[in-house]
Amino acid sequence: MTPEQEQHLQDVKEWFTDQVDIKYRAGQREHGGNLWTKPNLPFIMEETIDLVVYAVTMEQNIWDAVEALGNAAKTGDWALVDHVRHELLKQLKPSCE
Repeated sequence: MTPEQEQHLQDVKEWFTDQVDIKYRAGQREHGGNLWTKPNLPFIMEETIDLVVYAVTMEQNIWDAVEALGNAAKTGDWALVDHVRHELLKQLKPSCE
């Protein structure tokens, strides 16, 4: 792999490790008990459905932003560019915090 690919992999691994730690500890504070003694399959199914809904919604938001930015580029509407930027930034709220 290239040095850039190695760095990208390292960044993803560090992010994931940090997020797992934060999420697990938050879950322990909220729910307590031992996760390995709980019925996990219903939660997996529920979270999987949520994940698909989030992914489809995010994809639509991206397409809407692309369309709005295309219109803004044609018309020079910088207020629209700023609005789309603001809406996209709301989607990037830090995870698990």
